[in-house]
Amino acid sequence: MKHLQASLGSLHGHERRARGRRAGSVACFVLAACSVLACGLPAEAQWVSQALTLKPGWNAVFLEVEPLPGTCETVFAGIPIESVWYWAPNTSSVQFITNPDKLEPASPDWRVYFPSTSLASTLTTLRVMRGNRPYLINLGGTADVAWTVRGTPSVRSAKWIPNSYNLAGFQVDPANAPTFESLFSSSVAHVGQAVLRLNAAGQWEPVAATAKPGRGEAFWVYTTGESTYQGPIPVTLDMAEGLAFGRGLTELTFSIKNDGVAQKTYTVTPIDSETPGDPTSPALSGTVPLSYHKDDYAGQDVGWRPLTAPVSFTVAAGEYRPVKLALQRNQMAPSGAKADGDSLYQSILEVADGQGSLVRIPVTARGTTTNSGAKAATHPAARKASAPAAARKASAPALTGLWVGTVTVKAVNEPAGVDKVTPQPTGSEFSFQIIVHVDAAGTPKLLQHVTQMWKEGTSAPAPVTPGSYVLITDDTRLGDFKGSGERGGVSVGRRFSCPAFGFRAPIAMTGTFPTQTAPTGSIGCTYTLDYDDPLNPFKHKYHPDHDNLDARYENVLPEGMESFTVTRAITLEFVDYSAASAEGTVLLSSYAGWGDSWIGGTYKETITGIHRDVLHVEGTFQLNYVSDATQLNPEK
Repeated sequence: MKHLQASLGSLHGHERRARGRRAGSVACFVLAACSVLACGLPAEAQWVSQALTLKPGWNAVFLEVEPLPGTCETVFAGIPIESVWYWAPNTSSVQFITNPDKLEPASPDWRVYFPSTSLASTLTTLRVMRGNRPYLINLGGTADVAWTVRGTPSVRSAKWIPNSYNLAGFQVDPANAPTFESLFSSSVAHVGQAVLRLNAAGQWEPVAATAKPGRGEAFWVYTTGESTYQGPIPVTLDMAEGLAFGRGLTELTFSIKNDGVAQKTYTVTPIDSETPGDPTSPALSGTVPLSYHKDDYAGQDVGWRPLTAPVSFTVAAGEYRPVKLALQRNQMAPSGAKADGDSLYQSILEVADGQGSLVRIPVTARGTTTNSGAKAATHPAARKASAPAAARKASAPALTGLWVGTVTVKAVNEPAGVDKVTPQPTGSEFSFQIIVHVDAAGTPKLLQHVTQMWKEGTSAPAPVTPGSYVLITDDTRLGDFKGSGERGGVSVGRRFSCPAFGFRAPIAMTGTFPTQTAPTGSIGCTYTLDYDDPLNPFKHKYHPDHDNLDARYENVLPEGMESFTVTRAITLEFVDYSAASAEGTVLLSSYAGWGDSWIGGTYKETITGIHRDVLHVEGTFQLNYVSDATQLNPEK
């Protein structure tokens, strides 16, 4: 093993030199470093604590938690810190370091923090502590210090300098930590390479391959050649900082890769977040309710299942295993824990390999309300955000906005049969589109067509109003607005229509549309299509037997001669998404988006005028949430 002494002076000399050093150039360097280190700090957190014991002298620490607030002054408040060092090399290699006392703040590969009370404080280039990063901490005094860091789990990736020692740490289970041999068994760049541990005397010394890393401990690890090794549990996220569903996302996926040579089983465990410790962070509204997609095709057990207990996933050697997760926003109260109506649900997912290694993934989701004073939320149930939480929950309106879905007819009665009324299963299914709009008062309307357009905002005169999407059912009003999209370079609206219905204006429906707190309900309406209406199925303008005119095309014939009035009575019965599925084994609420971005139930319709006997139709329906606009045909 090659040795290179990386020692450029004593820390005691730094303070003496600091007295006479100009601050100008140093300040510029500090500002540049701070701009890099401070960017991207998370505004939201899923709270965990990491307990560490700092001993007088040097400590090699691996910080798993992203501290909040993360400034060094705050993180080390009340602790007799002399200095904190973070290794941030570009391309230069480190062959061997024996004594941390031989560290130089001017080195471009190190960021250092000196407390404001230190004479060397002007040399500070480290202002913010980050999670999933190793640090060297020099503690003053003569007594151990119990240091507890609170913040969010970090999944920041590690970077390795090739053919060099790298300061690194690992997330391990302290009760079942792996050996270094096991830890690096799947990494060609690290297996069999030297690992150095800081001993009680503050010196770096080699450790045996059978030794085990401690939780929260940092090491110098030699890396041969290029490496992308991220530990025994390489986790890939859709978003770099965790799983953030926000207010609109329903599904997110993370992947686990098995870099080993044998099949492994990973366990995903949901963990509750601790109470937030930073008063500027959103309050904890509750645990993020999740489901995972089970794909046991061999056992015919496929579909969304509640993620309320540990779940195991088997991954073959060298393979990826995507873990699909769905947010069950219908299980989240339509109010927040903070007085301003903000709602942040927070959880943690712990991924363990059963061999001592683990990774913690932060999870957040916004509830169904918005901050006071902010623009309307995008979720259909986000209303009355300024009311007290209990009052909002008790008086939560319907899932307001535009819902577009599909009706699937599965049964119809047989007028020629013995039972002329009860619908019987059809030989094949028949589907058609259906549109329902729910206004701010929770009143539903059945629509035959609707076009989504864009209403420009205003900047003068005051007050300033932002632009917004609008819903238009009166086609004569389309010219009052701009298109909501483009087609062939031309601004156009987004149109939805239902050819199965022959009415024009929206029809008010009676009954109760579901709410977040009352998931059941039934709505219905009846509309009549006059026998001479151009949209009547019996009517044909150019066919003499169906034009409702006499032989001379002069007089309108009465009803029953060529055409008949058709009446359709429609009922939508919503299924309680907190109840069991049709199979009786799985809660409907475990399905992705059920009760939130899509709802459904039983469709029933009674038709008179088409047949001499009344027709009774039954089937199912599903409505998907499209827009949160609660008004139809607004003012220009």
